[in-house]
Amino acid sequence: MDLRNPKMTVATLIEQAVAEHGRRKCLTYEKTTYSYRQLGWKIEQTAKGLHQLGVEKGHRIGLFLANCPEYIFAYFGNLKLGGVNVPINTFLSSSEVQFILDDCEISVVITDNTLYKVLEPILPDLRHLQHVIIVGDDVPGTIAFNSFEQSSFEPADWIPPSHEDVAVIHYTSGTTGRPKGAMLSHKNLLAAIDSNTDIIKISHRDKIIVFLPMFHVFTFVVCILATFSRGTQIILLGSIRPFKRIGKAIMRYRISVLVGVPQVFNALANLDVPWFFRFINPIRVCVSGGAPLSVEVLEKFKQKFGIPLLEGYGLSETTGGICVNPLKGPQKALSIGPPIKGVEVKILDEDDIELGVDNVGELLVKADNVMLGYYNQPEETAQALQDGWLRTGDMAKRDKDGYLYIVDRKKDMLIVRGMNVYPREVEEILNTHPKVEECVVIGVPDKQRGEVPKAIITLKENTPATEKEFRKFCHEKIAMYKNPKYFEFRKTLPKTATGKVRKDILKREEFEKQQQATEEKIFI
Repeated sequence: MDLRNPKMTVATLIEQAVAEHGRRKCLTYEKTTYSYRQLGWKIEQTAKGLHQLGVEKGHRIGLFLANCPEYIFAYFGNLKLGGVNVPINTFLSSSEVQFILDDCEISVVITDNTLYKVLEPILPDLRHLQHVIIVGDDVPGTIAFNSFEQSSFEPADWIPPSHEDVAVIHYTSGTTGRPKGAMLSHKNLLAAIDSNTDIIKISHRDKIIVFLPMFHVFTFVVCILATFSRGTQIILLGSIRPFKRIGKAIMRYRISVLVGVPQVFNALANLDVPWFFRFINPIRVCVSGGAPLSVEVLEKFKQKFGIPLLEGYGLSETTGGICVNPLKGPQKALSIGPPIKGVEVKILDEDDIELGVDNVGELLVKADNVMLGYYNQPEETAQALQDGWLRTGDMAKRDKDGYLYIVDRKKDMLIVRGMNVYPREVEEILNTHPKVEECVVIGVPDKQRGEVPKAIITLKENTPATEKEFRKFCHEKIAMYKNPKYFEFRKTLPKTATGKVRKDILKREEFEKQQQATEEKIFI
């Protein structure tokens, strides 16, 4: 299967997988297992049902669903029509979901009974939405997803997608606080599939477990697209909780590939397992993404299980990973590894002069898996894409062996449980509170979540407020993972001569507090 063939699309990839692996087990969810042939039929019926609703080439469909087989059927069914998928983070608030649906001019959204409650309050205000499709129990005024199975509609005017067409739009919070839709083409996805199958050496003999949310580009590319291209069986779980289900599924289905985030591998590294477990463990390789993996967790995991744990680096704008420590070859602590197949990188200084070994500068990427641009944001696109190179905004260095090291993340960005949180977005919400004079949000270390937001607020004169009041306010306005864990009220904030808040001072103060607390624990 030539994934770089200009005539290839993700839709034809699935058709070829169905033809080649028809009777082989494809997808297991709860008590149901689908073969590749059954997957093909489900996708076909979903495409017919969507087309009957008026979905055509270029139309954008919102996927606001927890992990379930219908997510996969809808994803590929829409691509078969030449449509564009818009995965929506299931942790977002109603107002955040509304922004994406309006910004992307979504005409059809597919959701489930639980997430419909998030959608319901904003339905009257959605300008472009025509249909809501429900997975689960029937809801008045919506269309049941399972009704597609009875569709006998035979469209004669499908316009299939092309290699260069947009296939999916992944929204990623911008540093300005405004979410941006990264447009990924069929070409981008196929290049990412090609690279990832090469890294993990995945085959039809493997079994992979999927519990990370499928709205994340990392999950869908590595766990769904790459595996389907090789005839692999997927064991799909609705969510990561309860965590013990993952361990049971690994042993029951003899899982050979495990993809997770650092918190998962930290939990596994601290799990009590019998000494002989490493000899009966079916996993041959693990892949960690979404956030940096600490050296401590990496070493502890390897010692306990004796299997490779690969860490990499990627962005929504690059269709997932662009660097990863190799399966066969040196794995260097703190490194994100060398660039993967088909990826070029360079590191530039402030004057855009290319730097040599061990010099820190901005990381730029050029590859077939780099996005087309941001949806309806030409200025943001022009800033990010220059002469075919993507400016990541991340500071990095490269060693003599070509291994890359991220020195600092995008300015100010936090990673909470593998999810990107941009302080300015939270600040803009807090600034709408009538009692707030000024506010700033910084990140502080957290053992459970890696990093959490802390809000430092100055109040308007004669307007007392409580932490409880602000917690309730944030809970109603933004996703839970973006909510500040800590609030601090001050009379003033440190500023530069030009009036800009000195976040560096606040971060240093926070670091000194944490250091002092640690020292006090040691001497108690």
